[in-house]
Order: sequence, then C-alpha cells, then structure tokens
Amino acid sequence: MKPTPMEPERWRQVEALYLAAMECETSHRSAFLAEVCAEDEALRCEVESLIRFHERAINFIEAPALEVAARLESKNQNYSLVGQSLGPYEIIALLGAGGMGEVYRARDTRLGRQVALKLLPPHSTEDAQRVQRFRQEARSASALNHPNIITIHEIGEVETAVGTLHFIAAEFIEGHTLRALIRNGGMELGEALELAMQIASALSAAHTAGITHRDIKPENIMLRPDGYVKVLDFGLAKLGVGSREWRSEGQRGEEVVPCSSFTIPHSSFSTDPGMVFGTVNYMSPEQARGIETDARSDIFSLGIVLYEMITSRRPFEGETSSDVIAALLVQEPPLLAEHTPGLPAELQSVVDRMLAKDCAGRYQTAEELRRALKKLKQDLAPAGDFTTREFSGLTRLARRFVHAGASEDYNTAPGVAQGPASTTSSASRLVGRGAHSPSRFALALVALAALAAAATLGRQWLNRRGAPIDSIAVLPFKPLAAGARDEALEMGIAETLINRLSRLKRITVRPFRAVRGYTSIDQDPVAAGRELQVRAVLEGSIQKAGDKFRITAQLVNVDDGRPLWTQQFNGQWADIFAAQDAISQRVADDLIISLSGDERGELAKNYTADPEAYRLYMSGSYQWNKRTPEGIRKGLEAFRQAAEKDPGYALTYVGVADAYIALCAYHLEPPKETLPMAREAAEHALKIDDRLAEAHTAKGRIISDYYWDWPLAEREFKRALELKPNYPTLHDWYSIFLTDMGRFDEAIREANLGLELDPLSPGAHTRVGIALYMARRYDQAIPVLQKTLSLEPKSIPARIYLGLCYSMQGRSEDALAEFQKGRAIAPNNPDFISLLGMACGLAGKRDEARRYQEQLNGLAKRAYVSPFSQAAILAGLGDMDTAFMWMEKCFEDRSPVLGGLKTNPIFDPLRSDVRFDLLMRRVRLTP
Repeated sequence: MKPTPMEPERWRQVEALYLAAMECETSHRSAFLAEVCAEDEALRCEVESLIRFHERAINFIEAPALEVAARLESKNQNYSLVGQSLGPYEIIALLGAGGMGEVYRARDTRLGRQVALKLLPPHSTEDAQRVQRFRQEARSASALNHPNIITIHEIGEVETAVGTLHFIAAEFIEGHTLRALIRNGGMELGEALELAMQIASALSAAHTAGITHRDIKPENIMLRPDGYVKVLDFGLAKLGVGSREWRSEGQRGEEVVPCSSFTIPHSSFSTDPGMVFGTVNYMSPEQARGIETDARSDIFSLGIVLYEMITSRRPFEGETSSDVIAALLVQEPPLLAEHTPGLPAELQSVVDRMLAKDCAGRYQTAEELRRALKKLKQDLAPAGDFTTREFSGLTRLARRFVHAGASEDYNTAPGVAQGPASTTSSASRLVGRGAHSPSRFALALVALAALAAAATLGRQWLNRRGAPIDSIAVLPFKPLAAGARDEALEMGIAETLINRLSRLKRITVRPFRAVRGYTSIDQDPVAAGRELQVRAVLEGSIQKAGDKFRITAQLVNVDDGRPLWTQQFNGQWADIFAAQDAISQRVADDLIISLSGDERGELAKNYTADPEAYRLYMSGSYQWNKRTPEGIRKGLEAFRQAAEKDPGYALTYVGVADAYIALCAYHLEPPKETLPMAREAAEHALKIDDRLAEAHTAKGRIISDYYWDWPLAEREFKRALELKPNYPTLHDWYSIFLTDMGRFDEAIREANLGLELDPLSPGAHTRVGIALYMARRYDQAIPVLQKTLSLEPKSIPARIYLGLCYSMQGRSEDALAEFQKGRAIAPNNPDFISLLGMACGLAGKRDEARRYQEQLNGLAKRAYVSPFSQAAILAGLGDMDTAFMWMEKCFEDRSPVLGGLKTNPIFDPLRSDVRFDLLMRRVRLTP
C-alpha cells in the first residue's frame, strides 16, 4: 500500500525530534521519545523509524577513499577477521563498517592484487531481504563493465567460525571523493566539465544495462590521483527489465522518507521495500514526490552535482530537509552567474536542461548529455598550445589532492556525524590518524608527485618550440642484459601500449608491424624516431624475475633528443596492468592537453585481469607476427589457451580469428576449414565487447572473403573506422573490399591512409600498388611496387603484383622474370608456380606451362593448393572448359579469390564466357 505523503510541518517536527534524540545516549533514547511523544504514538514511530534507517545506512565500498573510519558494533563485535583468510582472500585491515556490513582491505592470493572486500555480518543472513539487497548491490555493479564504474570481481559466501559470511570482492580504489575536492573551492570550468563527462559516460553504461543509480552525489563519485572518475554505490540502484525500459517490476508507489544530508551526512537511506532510496539534497523531483523514477532522475542529480562543482553551492538549499524538498519541487535554482560571475550562457543552458522539473524537458539519455558536455567543452576551449590558465587549473587540481589528503574536513563514516575540525597542522594530522595514517600519507606523496609532474608537464608545453608532438612510435622494450631476452614479453608490452595509444584519435601511433624490427639493445631511439617519421619515441627496458618485474620507460622528443620524462615501475607480475595504465596515461597527458571521458575510458581499458592469460596472449601475438606457417599455428594455439584461461578476454578471440584468416591467406588450410571458425571467434569477441574495432575488422574480412555478404561486410568495416580510425590493418582490408566492389578511388584512398600510418611498411606500399593494379593504372602501380621491393626485396605480394602489371601490359618476359625471382625466394609457393604457368601459356610457351602444371599437381599431393592456381594455368593455355571446372571447385571451396571476379584483370581471359557471368551472380557481385 502506498504511504500517504507527509506534510512539510510534520516533517519539521519529525526532524526536530530526531535531532534531539540523536543527542541522547543510545540507552536513553527510548525513554526520551516515550516522554515527548506520549500523546502522539505515530510521531514516535516516525522518529524511531528514521533512527533505525540511520543506523543501517552505509555507502557501498566507499572505504577506499578513506571516508569510512568507524566500525559499528554487531552481535560478533569481539570477533576480528584481520589476519585471517576467507577463501582466496587474505584480510589485511578493516576499512569501515556499518549496518549493511564491514569493508576490509584484502589480498586476492590467486592474482596477487588488493581488493575491497565487503562482508555481510553473520547475524544479517537471518534477514532474507537484507541478503537479497546485498546481492543486488553486486548484481547491479557487476552487470556493468566500464572504466568509470567500480569493478566487481566476485560475489560469494564462505563458512567461518561465526557462521556464513556473504561477501562482495571489488576493486580497491585509491583517491578522494568529489566531496573532498568541492570543499576546497569551485573548480575550473574545464575540470568540472571533464569530470561530468566521465560521470555521464558511466551513467550511460548503467542505463543501457537497465540500471538506474538513484543516488548520484559527490560522496558516491571518486576521483583517482590520475584523474579517472569512479562511480560507486550501486546498492541503491533500481534494476530495469531492459536497456530501453524506464520502469521495473515491483517498484511502483515508492515514497520518500524524510532525511537530511545535513544531520546524517553522506548517507543513503535503505528503506523497507516500497520506499524510495536517496539523499534529499541530490534527489530529483520525482524521487521527492515518491513517484516512478527512471534514468532521467540520475541526470537531474548529476545536474545538481555539476552546479555544485562550478559554484561550490547546491541549487536547492534549506535549513531542514523539508525546506530542501520544498525548494526542489517549486523553486528554480539561482543562476550560476549569481555565485560565479563570467560563466558562458551555453553552460547555463546545459545546466537548466539537466535540472528541468519535468523529466521530458531534460536530456533523455546520459549519452545525449555526455555529447552536449563534450561539445560545450570543445566550444569553450579553442585549440592551441597549453596555456598558462590551463596549467594553473592543472596545478590547482593537484594541490586539491594534497589538501584533501591532509584535510580533517570530511566525515569519518556514513551515518556518523562529523566532529569538530582539528586545529593541528596538516602534517600532524597526516601522521596522527591511527591505522589510516600510512595510506593517507602515501596518498599525499602521490599527490605531491602528481603536482611535480604537472609542473614539469606545464614547463615542457610552455617551453616547447615548433610544431606540437602529434605522432609517436613505441619501440619493443629491451632487457637489461642480452642474455636475459624474452622477446614475446618485450614485444608484447610494446604492442599493448601501441594498441592503447592508437585508440586516441588526435595522435598518430606507428603500428606494431612498423616497429617490431627495432629490437637491438643499443637501439638509438632518436634515430629510430627519424626513420619512422614521428615526433616522439617511447622506449624502455623490462626485467622480470619470478613473479616480479621492473619497467623503465622514457619518452623522447625526436626533434632535439631530449627526454620528456623517465619513470620506473616495480611490482608483482599481477600489477603489470597498472604499470601499463600509468605509462599510457603519462604519454597521453604529455602529448594531448586534455582527454575526453571516452578517451580516458578507452586508454584505461584492460581486456583481462589474469596475468597468465595476458602472458599467453603476448606469446600468441609474438608467434603470429612471424607470419610463418609454424608461427601462425603456434600463435593460434597460444590464443586458444589464453581464451581458456580467461573466457572473457575478448582480444584472444580476435587473435584466434586473425590466425585462421592467415592460415587461409597463406594457403595453409582450405577456406572451409578456417573462415567459419574465424567468424565464430570474431563474433564471440564482439559479444564480449562490441566496441572492439579489431573484431569488427576481422569479421568484415571474413564476411567478404567467405560469405560474400557485401553490405554486411561494409557495415563491419565502417563500424571499425568509427571506433579506431588509426588501425592500419583496417585500412588494408577495407581497401581490398573496395577494389572488389570496383570503387577504386575509395580503395586507393584507404590504402594511402594505411601508408600514412605506416610509411615504411612494405605491406602498406604493396596495398597501394594492388589498388592501382586493380584499377588498371599499371603505370602508377609499377613504381609503387618497385619501391616496395627496394624496402623489402623478399616481399612476395609485391613481386606477384609487379609481375601481374607487366603481364597485363603485354611485357611477358618482364613478368616471367619477376615470377622467377619470387620462386627463388619461395620455391614451394603455389602462387608463383601458377603465375609462371599462366604467363607461359599467354606467351605461347605451352610446353613450359604444362611443366608448371605438373609441378603444381605434385605440390597439391603434399599441401593445400587453391583450385584457382590450376584454373589460372588452364586459362593461360586457353582450355576454358577445364578452367571453369576448376573455377567451380573454387566456388565449392568458397575461395576468397572469387571476390575479385568483378575487377581483377587476371580474370580477363574468362570474361567472355557465359559461365563467368553465372559465377558472378552466384558470388553476388551482379544481380
């Protein structure tokens, strides 16, 4: 049954008695209330209910911010878990406690990482509803996979000496809540917009998953020292039935409970079923009215937070909670300029829309809001060098971390009133806070280091002359000693950093294939940078001993050889991901003035938390990149093992797909035995992460090569271009598709884009040459392919297509010479044998053509040979009937070569035959 809304005067009465009761000793509260409420039993029930809510309130895993310090007693108050093990978790320290459980810092012995472990007290398991709410916390957050949302690792239960303990294991976050920063004064507009964009990005992910947070406020938003936002406390979330649904079953008729974020600071009210959750100062009007809430309610709450970040004031204020709710329901907030003069009108428009009383007047999705914030930030921050004002904002933010780390001005626990501020010095407060002091002191040191780094960064930008650094190469990391090489690790670290940095659209990152040859221990990074035509080079060394590692990384300015920074990272092997996070973030900060929320999210994205799965993936990538039959097969096996180790590791499935594609492309296995498996792997990767450009690229190649679904293939390539336009393989494979479609200008443009990303790559030069060959621009293709061979004389594709250009020009002797040179490099390559036979047939050398045909037949007895290799020789000989018999086998085999039927000049001898038109229709290249 829906409760009757409480009148404002009644709320004031309840709140006044609540405040008075909270001043009493716990043992005296009942007597006090019995006396003052003797004639109003309902009033007494309201106040006692509010007190119970207060005693049960706790924010979900807010302890990593060091905001939780008090431990509330339970029935097992004399039983300590510190120093004990719960399953794989070693309990290190108690971080905080409350009615919904205790939060510990623990170590996961399986992965060697620290976690925040939230435990539901044993006596609470008797309350089925409390257990259900506890599990819903984990379900809500674990349903989300986003860099700006706290990560839930596991939910489970263990038997202990005091009974069953239900637990949630989550990531351990260092940093401060947004509240600690707001207290130190209003933020620079750019800072506030950046943080709001990250929060909106997190909410967008939650809303898409059908989850409404319902308690967005500064206490539930953490800012790490590196600038990343983390949204916490999904314990109050409402689960919807789908990403498009505004309501969930069983949530109708919710009613607000009178509360005060003044008297019960930073607490979220967990009420009985059928009542609302939230904090009065950050509620939406629909929450305050007790009516249906949806994702737009979170947008309103974020509007309040943004208003407060900019002005240090809340838009709706009052002496009591009822005053706040009255203002929230009927009053318009003061203009931003009344608190902070000089703000742009566009900002006021965005905030007004976020704070619209009617849901329909707000931004309808968090993604729409994020885009609006992004556009506003871009419009208000014109491009240019790093200005003094921007540098000042950066240093102020760093100083706030130091101040917040030393400040006494925060609440020690949810639901525990704040005591008087200390008058001691910051230093004495840092070292005099009991068990939490070392963590706070370490955080302050981190913040000071961040401040120093910001100062260095500012000087580098302010003192730099000439063009900004807009391109970078990451060299393979080197061992400290030549005898301790682990090339898979050295190249794997570099490849991971390249993949991360190439997600940034504002800098050009040389692909891994461009740098994999720079493995010499005494490699000069400046010389490498000049060869690779970049403005900066990231180099480093790595030393691994057992489960420990040490990485030293250095970013070098190629123009003058100056190191822009050098940093060392030490840790357990399980911490390798954190080191990569730090390195990629540091590079991005040095090359780009500011990162959007999306860019930060992509930069921080880790595809696995399992170090062994990551090691296997690196090994697979190292082997696959050798492009040898043995290397491709070893790579495939390593990728499979990595996927078995971590089934959620999306990149491993991309590796599997790429390996199968290579087995087909290198004529090592038939298409029927490889490409369906490749598609299955690519689609599995996309089920895990549909924003993975590499998976969309692989799927596009597979669909065009094997399934001939040309519209679907193009959609996959275009989606990949949206996600990762700096991915060279994508431009290569999309260029192939476009040539097959006869869209030659587009194909040449795509090939040239790949060449811009990798200007020294023989493969990129070859792709341009192939596109020109397909367009029948032989005079343009020949010099491009000749340059390729000057870069890499053993390039098989360049030799093939140079010979084909000569053949199409009628230069049969030149063509034969090129094919002979190719066969000298790769004697058993069926392509060269076939092309030699075809060229001899076209030149009238029929006996020689037959000899090559016999050689091809002999090779087919030992290895897979494409049916087209036979068809090409027969077409050169003019034996059309037998040639089309082999072309039919190509169709049965679903050979990728058939994608070129429409445009490849090699098919010209067959085009006049009616059977060729039929084949074109069957491959869906003509209606």
